[in-house]
Amino acid sequence: MIYDETSKANDHPKHTRKFRSSSFFPGSLVLRTQSIRRRLPSVPLPMMPIVMSSVTQIWTGARETMRLAFYYPWFPRNWTQQGIYPYTNFTPSLNYYDSANLDIIKKHIAAMQYAKIEGGIASWWGQGSEEDRNFSKLLTLAEGTTFKWCIYHELESKAKQPVNQIESDLKYVQANYAQHPNYLRVDGRFVVFVYSLIDNEKDGRDMASRWKQANTVNTFIVLKVFPQYRRCPDKPDSWHQYAPAQPTQNHKPYSFTISPGFRKKGEPSPILERKL
Repeated sequence: MIYDETSKANDHPKHTRKFRSSSFFPGSLVLRTQSIRRRLPSVPLPMMPIVMSSVTQIWTGARETMRLAFYYPWFPRNWTQQGIYPYTNFTPSLNYYDSANLDIIKKHIAAMQYAKIEGGIASWWGQGSEEDRNFSKLLTLAEGTTFKWCIYHELESKAKQPVNQIESDLKYVQANYAQHPNYLRVDGRFVVFVYSLIDNEKDGRDMASRWKQANTVNTFIVLKVFPQYRRCPDKPDSWHQYAPAQPTQNHKPYSFTISPGFRKKGEPSPILERKL
C-alpha cells in the first residue's frame, strides 16, 4: 500500500487542510455494534489504488463489528491543489484516475473486499456536488456484492449547518440512496457519518443538538468526536474520529481507527512514519 497523506490531520492542527488527496488505502474504522464482536481475519493487504485515509471499526448497536474505510470520490479535480499537479507524493497503480470511471470503482471495491473491508464512507459535499453525482455510481457498482456504502457529510467543516439544511440533506439521502440494498444500515436505519473541525465542547454540543433536532427520518448518525464528547447530552447513535496523523484512535465502546502512515505533499518528512 502507498498513501500520500494530504488529508486532514485532526490531532495535528498545523497540518489540517480542507482537502485530502490520498492516492492509496491507509487505515480503517471499526463500527462496533454492541458487546458482541466478530473477529475480523487478518490478511496481507494488496497494493490498493483507493482514495481513503484511515480505516475505522464501528460498534453499531446491532450484534457485530463492521470494518469501514473512508473514501474520496473527488478526482480528477483534486489531483491539482495549490497550483501543484499531481498533489501527491506517490503514483497510484491505476494512475491519476477519474473517480467517476466505472472500471476504477469496480477495482476499488474489489481491493477493499480483498482487505476484508466491509464498507466505504464516501466524502459528500452536498446535494448536486461532484461527490453526490458519483455516489450513485458507487452503489450501482457494489450491486451483487456484500459491500456497503454510506455518505460522509463534510459540510460542518465549511460552516455551521442550520437544522433545516441538515434535515433537507438527510431526507435527500433517504429518498435517493438509502433504499438501495448496498447502502449501509444498522438495525434497519440508514447510516450517515458527519465530519467537522470542532475543537471545543460548547460548539460540539451545539452541533450534536442540531443534528438530533434535524434527524426526523430516523438516520443512524455517527458524529466526529470533540473534547468531552462523552458527556454530551444530545448524543448521536455513535462516534468516530478522523485523525490520520495518529496511528490509532480508541473510542470504546463506539469506534477504533487505525492509520498506517501520514505524509503530506510538500512536507520534508512524514508526520507519522508508515508501519503496515
